[in-house]
Amino acid sequence: MPTYVYKTANGKRVELTMTIAEMEARQRKNGTIRLPGGKIGRRDYSAESLPATTPAGCWPMENWAIGVTPQQRFKAMREAAAGGVPTEFNDRGRAIIRSRKHYKEYCRFRGVRNFDAGYSDAD
Repeated sequence: MPTYVYKTANGKRVELTMTIAEMEARQRKNGTIRLPGGKIGRRDYSAESLPATTPAGCWPMENWAIGVTPQQRFKAMREAAAGGVPTEFNDRGRAIIRSRKHYKEYCRFRGVRNFDAGYSDAD
């Protein structure tokens, strides 16, 4: 389910996880929405995108597909380290992937196949 980011008038960011249908029903055409607590927030599209901060444009990367629930993140970090592929998970349970090689190693460790891999991915 997508997470949408809204910014209040005082600049505070609020993340809401909801279906696309629910977002379309709640959000006005001008990008505003009534947030929990009654304040109005405006959609912050730039906060929903990963910034290009490295030459490759995406490393380190937060990966949702191989993430875990927030309650499982410490267990997942211990298991990954014990398996020889140290991997961090943020407070939302997203895996922090440092490179293509790290991504491939972690997927192999977990028994997950990356169908988006290409010729340039590390061996």
